[in-house]
Amino acid sequence: MLRHWPPRPRPAIHRIRRLTAVAGDSSASRNGPSGPTGFGKALTSVKRPNPAVIAWRWRYELALAGSTFGIIQVYGVIWLVAVFVAVTVVFGLWPPGRRLLIMRPGAS
Repeated sequence: MLRHWPPRPRPAIHRIRRLTAVAGDSSASRNGPSGPTGFGKALTSVKRPNPAVIAWRWRYELALAGSTFGIIQVYGVIWLVAVFVAVTVVFGLWPPGRRLLIMRPGAS
C-alpha cells in the first residue's frame, strides 16, 4: 500500500533562488544551464549542418533529381517528357487525380 506523505517544507533559500530565476534575473539565466535568453539568444550563431543532415532535409528533391537522371540515362529525354506529360494529365485533367492532389495528407 502506498502512503501519500505531505510535502516537506523547503528551506527559504531554495524558494528565493527559484523565484529569481523564473522572474528573469539576467545574471542567473545568462550563466545558467539553459544558456542565453532573449536578445542574447537571437544573436548567437547556429552550427552548420553536416552533409547527412542536408541530405535528409533535401531527400525528396534529391530523389526527384536522381529519378530524373536515371530516366534520362536509361530511356532518354523522350521518355522523361512522356512521364512528365502523363503525370500532369493525371493530376491536372482527371478529376479523381486532381482531388488526390488537393486533398490534405492523412485525409481519405
